[in-house]
Amino acid sequence: MKSMAALPVYKDVVLLGGGHSHVEVLRRFGMKPQPGVRLTVVTPTLSAPYSGMIPGFVSGFYSLQDCHIDLCRLAKYANARVIVSSAVGINTSEKSVLLEGNRPPLEYDILSVNVGITPSESLVPGVMEHATPVKPIASFAAKIQRIFDSIRKNTSSHHIVVVGGGAGGVELACALQYRLQEYQHDSRTMHVTLVSKGHILSSLHPNARIRMLRLLKERDIQLFEIDGGVERVDNGSLVLSNGHVLQFDDCLWCTHAKAPEWFKTTGLELDDNGYMLVDEYLLACNGPGNIFGAGDCVTLAKSPRPKAGVYAVRAGPIIADNIERTLQGKALRPWQPQSSHLNLIACGDQYALMVKQFIAFDAALLWKWKDHIDRTFMHKYGDGLDFMSSAMAPAMPKEMPDNDAYKSLMQEAAMRCGGCGSKIGSNILSSVLKKVEARTRPQASVSIEWGDDAAVISPPPAGTTLLQTIDFFKSPAALQDPYIFGYISAIHSMSDIYAMNGVPTSALALAVLPFALPKKMEQQLYHMMCGAMDALAEADCKLIGGHTSEGNDMSMGFSITGLVQDGYMWKKSGMVPGNDIILTKPLGTGILLAAADTGLPIGHWYTAVIESMCLSNMNARTACQKHSITACTDITGFGLLGHILEMCEASHARCQLDIESIPLFSGVEYCLEQGISSSLSQGNEERSAPCVSGIDAAKQKNIWGALLDPQTSGGLVLTLDPSNTEQCLEDLRRAGFEQARKIGRVIRQGSSAGLPMEHGIDLSYNEDGQPYTFLKSLAEELVSENNGSKEALRLEQSTLERAIMCRLLEGAGSVSNKTPWPVQYLIGCHRRSMDLYSKVQSDPTLPDAEKNDAVEALALSRQLSVSYVGFMLQMSMFPQPEQAELRGGGQIVDSYLVQSGDPYSGVFGSLIPEEVRNSTKVEVIHPEFLPDYVSRFEDENIGDLIEQIGGCLINVMSKISILGDFSSALSALMNIMANKVVAAHVCNSALFLPGSDALSDVDGRFIENKTILGAAFGISSIPDIMENPLSASDNGRSPDVAEKCFPGGDAGRKADIRTAATTIQTSLDQAHALLHRIIMTLLKNQDAKTRVLDWFAAVLSVNKERTKMRPDMKKASTDGFMLNVSAVLLRLCRPFLDPSTGKAWSKLDVRYLSDSRARGCASDDDTRLGLTHEELQQWTQEHILNEDCAYHFICECFFLTGNALRLSIFKALENCQQLVRAAREYDREASMAPSDPFMSMRVDSLRKVSSRLRSMAMCFEVSMQQREFLDDFVAYYGLLSSYLPKLAFGMSATGEHLSLPLPSPAPKEFLSLPEYLVENLCMGLTWIGHVGTQLLTPNLVEQFMLFFAFFLGSNDYVKNPYLRGKMVETLSSYMPHDEDRDDAHPWSSRRFTPQASQEVAAMINAHPLVVENLVKALVLLFVEIERTDRHNAFYEKFNTRYQIGEVMIYLWDHPGHRQAWTRVVQNDPKLYVRFVNMMINDSQHLLQEALEALPEVRDIEMQMADEQTWHALPNSTRDELTSNLDSHRRHLLSDFGLSSVYLKLMEITSDDPQICARFFDLQVRDRQARILDFFLRYMTLPTERKRLKLKNPEKYGWKPRELLSSLARIHANLFKANNEEWAQAVAADTDYYGSDPSIFEHLISILSSLGAPSDIVQSIDQLRIQAAEAVKASAADDENFEDAPEEFEDPLSCRIMKDPVKLPSGQILDRTTILQHLLTDNRDPFSREMMTEDDLEELPDLKNRILQWMDEQRKSK
Repeated sequence: MKSMAALPVYKDVVLLGGGHSHVEVLRRFGMKPQPGVRLTVVTPTLSAPYSGMIPGFVSGFYSLQDCHIDLCRLAKYANARVIVSSAVGINTSEKSVLLEGNRPPLEYDILSVNVGITPSESLVPGVMEHATPVKPIASFAAKIQRIFDSIRKNTSSHHIVVVGGGAGGVELACALQYRLQEYQHDSRTMHVTLVSKGHILSSLHPNARIRMLRLLKERDIQLFEIDGGVERVDNGSLVLSNGHVLQFDDCLWCTHAKAPEWFKTTGLELDDNGYMLVDEYLLACNGPGNIFGAGDCVTLAKSPRPKAGVYAVRAGPIIADNIERTLQGKALRPWQPQSSHLNLIACGDQYALMVKQFIAFDAALLWKWKDHIDRTFMHKYGDGLDFMSSAMAPAMPKEMPDNDAYKSLMQEAAMRCGGCGSKIGSNILSSVLKKVEARTRPQASVSIEWGDDAAVISPPPAGTTLLQTIDFFKSPAALQDPYIFGYISAIHSMSDIYAMNGVPTSALALAVLPFALPKKMEQQLYHMMCGAMDALAEADCKLIGGHTSEGNDMSMGFSITGLVQDGYMWKKSGMVPGNDIILTKPLGTGILLAAADTGLPIGHWYTAVIESMCLSNMNARTACQKHSITACTDITGFGLLGHILEMCEASHARCQLDIESIPLFSGVEYCLEQGISSSLSQGNEERSAPCVSGIDAAKQKNIWGALLDPQTSGGLVLTLDPSNTEQCLEDLRRAGFEQARKIGRVIRQGSSAGLPMEHGIDLSYNEDGQPYTFLKSLAEELVSENNGSKEALRLEQSTLERAIMCRLLEGAGSVSNKTPWPVQYLIGCHRRSMDLYSKVQSDPTLPDAEKNDAVEALALSRQLSVSYVGFMLQMSMFPQPEQAELRGGGQIVDSYLVQSGDPYSGVFGSLIPEEVRNSTKVEVIHPEFLPDYVSRFEDENIGDLIEQIGGCLINVMSKISILGDFSSALSALMNIMANKVVAAHVCNSALFLPGSDALSDVDGRFIENKTILGAAFGISSIPDIMENPLSASDNGRSPDVAEKCFPGGDAGRKADIRTAATTIQTSLDQAHALLHRIIMTLLKNQDAKTRVLDWFAAVLSVNKERTKMRPDMKKASTDGFMLNVSAVLLRLCRPFLDPSTGKAWSKLDVRYLSDSRARGCASDDDTRLGLTHEELQQWTQEHILNEDCAYHFICECFFLTGNALRLSIFKALENCQQLVRAAREYDREASMAPSDPFMSMRVDSLRKVSSRLRSMAMCFEVSMQQREFLDDFVAYYGLLSSYLPKLAFGMSATGEHLSLPLPSPAPKEFLSLPEYLVENLCMGLTWIGHVGTQLLTPNLVEQFMLFFAFFLGSNDYVKNPYLRGKMVETLSSYMPHDEDRDDAHPWSSRRFTPQASQEVAAMINAHPLVVENLVKALVLLFVEIERTDRHNAFYEKFNTRYQIGEVMIYLWDHPGHRQAWTRVVQNDPKLYVRFVNMMINDSQHLLQEALEALPEVRDIEMQMADEQTWHALPNSTRDELTSNLDSHRRHLLSDFGLSSVYLKLMEITSDDPQICARFFDLQVRDRQARILDFFLRYMTLPTERKRLKLKNPEKYGWKPRELLSSLARIHANLFKANNEEWAQAVAADTDYYGSDPSIFEHLISILSSLGAPSDIVQSIDQLRIQAAEAVKASAADDENFEDAPEEFEDPLSCRIMKDPVKLPSGQILDRTTILQHLLTDNRDPFSREMMTEDDLEELPDLKNRILQWMDEQRKSK
């Protein structure tokens, strides 16, 4: 009879979450297993907190383990799989759970959801940044412990604020108050404050609050009950809605919970708050019938209950029962939860408050009752689990599924044979392989290459050796997650390759699965293979074959093939006495896995074990490569002692372990105390030998078992020279090996005073694996000279030079690819001399005489090594191989590349040329070599050698991208330039910068490609946009970033794109840091500092091409180069970018930008903020050139950076957009190509180019969003935005003295600034709004908003209105979205911007300076932007005014801005009338253009709809019509979108009695009415409406209902404001209303059919009536005045003047006529001379005569 564990799986039950309901399900499954059912629990943590005990934990009454349920232990009891992950979705159609990260979906047959709730801190600004959320509870324990640790370390008083007046918040406040007493003393106070929105405990009976108020007062807990709650959280302070500010040291947030966001994507029915709705059976309402839910994340549809743990606990048995009933096909059990429940609220000091309905009672006894209830609950899921009874359960349950499929499965299982290796069916295997291959990361050079009978492996490349290894292991009971198991299996199997300093290249897999339903086997194999493939992909290792089999347990292993570079292999046999021993990972995986299998509570430790096993030794290998590792192995089955024993035996050495330093996983010692050990430990103990000392200490400390413990995916144990240990450990910790430790040393077996040469002869290889060169003739000669005594072979001062010369003469002839070239040999001699010198100096065992002799000999060796290198390179004194001669000084660069990192990283090749690698071993250079060389040859000509070194470096750096080994190249450059003499030589050579005469003839490309810093700064992640997209691999630097990281452009998997982006951005940060260090090294060298600044200035000067509208990018530097320049300049600015420090204020001198003597002077082509070219020249001559101006480094750095940003980031953004547009164009062309076989190649080529362009664009986007760069970018413009107001007010002014208006006249210093500084500030902020508003801190927001407040309306300071329009564009991009509006302009700056931060909204709506001045500034700019000298001003003004309108619409709803708006109307009516007039003009132009285009669109659509007629047209005609239609679509979208803002503005302002008064000004009143009537005529008359009907109006932005409603509202609002005047204005419209008065009747009919508000319809009807009456009255007047004297008539309007005025030209017009003219033209219409309204001369006599005549005419008729 098969046991339960061996029964084939036919059903999967997945428990999503480890909440209070699911722990009961697990317990019941353990008590009553279900045959053939696989239970899986998905949880982000293996320790599930019990919320009822958390306050007791905070008080200190419970340990962490006391209040957490060990899910690992509980799952073992239930025989359930545990998957440590979080859900991000549910696919109900596929019956799968979507998990975070790269995991494949988890399939289910029955699903239960008990995931709890999450905090909703976003409801209050600043919570996430400045407060500590209590939920999720799982992470709260660690957070509160950090707070207590901080309090313990500090000595100052501490104030904690708890926000949340529910039971949880009250309990937490009481618990904190009690716990903090232990830290309180006379000079230190601890205080807790509770803040509640409304009354505390508001969900309970008022009696509960009454008692709790007393309890809080007794505990000295301050309470704030505020109706509005908290308004925002700042750093260290809480702002309440009543204006009160609470200071705090820590703030705990215990309120505002919400359902998981991903619920919204499941398709399941949710309540109004996003919680999953379940019925009385706890089934998802209207769901598929197999999804249950319980706990706080669900709402009972028929009987909702509060979110309380008691309901989750009581739902557990119902869930468990109904899952069992579903499996058995039985009717489900309904649940009716109790209507109320007992509340026991802990009060912190073992005291509690009981609340049950209206009964409230508090006492210490209640705490004991609560404690008993809680401990009983926890015992049930911990120590109360009967593992023994579970283990002795009957082998087969009595009830088997009554299911024919399962019975058939059982029969098949009983008859399984082992034939064909028990292979898994081919259909399962092929299906899995297809799915895995489809999922494989596209950017990784890893794939599945199965198909042939055997894999084909190419011979290893020259200079490399093939490695092979195999490993295999069975899944432990505690590790049944198939994905993680597959991942760890691959990581574990590749470890041997990394332990030998190799790289894995291919893998063969062996997978064993238990028999189950074919679908279940396929799912399990797929998860295993996904995990394995992800691990292999990270290592760039191909899976080339494998084998599958059935077995009792899930098992997996791999045979791995790898490569190692010759001469760089790590072996076990290389231990050297005196070496330190490092262990990279903690010990104890076997012990903890065994403990989990026995049911011990180790869940809270187990996660760390899994994370460690998933940490690849690839990272450890990379971290250790540059530290000269002498021996290495990985810790696996033999345990630490067994593997160290192998190393000792192979190396003929001993070692001393420091037991105290050996890292162990948490929980290991506890498990050892419980007698837990792995099954292999005993065998490992038998292998232990006396060559390992320190064993006694291990046994005394009771960790002996840990040293014997076999490790799965264990760490590396390695030996190295002590001088490298600390740096190696630091690099390991940076690589993720945080517990890497030095655990001992290799023991010396004795020492000899001399260094006998015969010792080297007797050994075949030295410690680096290289053969020794036996100088036989010299040895014989020395022995002969000393009467046959071998003592002469000792290496002493007298023989040292002879030995070197002999080696160079005799050894050169025997040099092979196993030995270094002569120069390399000497470099190695120098390094070894330096290393031995340090060791001899520090060796206390050497007698003084011997030590002195050795020191002198080594000093001589150091000197001779350097001298002979010089002789070899400068004088060719000794023979060298031909390749060495050609390499020359480049050999020194090669050694620096080896010193700086791994020159053989991966299998892509080396920075060192292949011919060099194949011919010699490159020696690591000692840092003192170059200083020694320069000191020795400084007086001789070393310039040629330095130029060789520089040229070699340029050649190396110009070939690599950011994915190459840039670290080695840049580190080599930094180390070489650290020598001041070398740096001075380089900086003054043409390799650094051409001379001033030659500089005028070079361009940006030359600087980038031919100078040493140019090559370094050219290392980038951004491809050259001048490349040929069809041959990208031949375009320069490699590896190709676009091809490797984004092969599919932006169409790749999001997870892969995120991974690639992280890789690129991390590498960029490292590169920028290295470049910054190089520049800082040079700046500290006084001989080089000036040249460095010259280089930066030259870079900017020769790249002026990038400022052109159509630059020749073949002459300009690449975008990647320029971005690197900007990034490094920004890092140079970092120390002074914080405005609060004031470091920059006294150093910044704007004269620098206008001083032609300054290296960073702005170009004459750069437009200034307020000075013409002539004014600038005059000011410069008077105030700059006549003075001796000295500019501080901060000044130069700041202004150079501003120019660099203009040339880099903003041009790069433009180029990126061009790439995207070009890609779209290629796609469009490909999609329109005919389906012709002859066009297929053309289409393929087009799509290939499009894909390449999108990949390049992705490189741009990712590179420009590197976090360090963005932080510096924002900080730079933050300083600029603070500096410009100070410059305007005077540099001594402080924040509180800055106000509007700005001083007049504007300082020339300010006006002399180039416009690009302000323009780039605005463009930069707009861009940041798109990519990272989280970068804007409240202080930065305030700086930027005040900058806009100061200069947006100050045309004396920023004279170009379009530059101020850029400010509006930025403001608009940060306005919060109006969710109700769907008429946004398609190119709105807010279209792609996330919701603006609350800080921005608060600053706009709260800062007095902004509120007082913003509206006026916007109105002024709206008017001023009408006229400029820009060539496309007519079109630009619409976009700018659209953005102004967006901002103003947002401001309208804020009372402060509305008041400021009213003041503008009242205090400057002329300005506002011009504003209204221009709204009218723009709306007329845009809507008229759109409405006139609609009939043509309709005609084209009708032609296209008639397919027969359409296809009969010539191709050229169809193409022309299609192109016209597309052009119309773009223009209509723009026209309708732009005009929508004008109409919205008119609509809202016309509804305000005070503001709409300006609409009745005679200059605009009649014209406004006429234009509105014009639009109504188009949209109401049946004949016109028919011409406007389109097939797909939304496609063109055409929304006639909304437009008609808006026009009607404007009419109605103005009529309600002044019905008589508006009726007269409509009546005065003789063109549209006059020609067809029925437009209002049609309008009323349409509005009624649309269901318009009745008041609107009534107002329009009244307007219709009064307008008709006004027409009659006007007609009577016309009849009365038809014979008016000519002098009474206006010569332009031909109407009788009512207020005649004389113009400067002498002509007489009606005031209304000339004022209407002056709104758009400020010239006299007759003389064309400039004039204003003040120039008008009133004519009272003529006015009186006209009025008198009119009265007479009326009376006479």
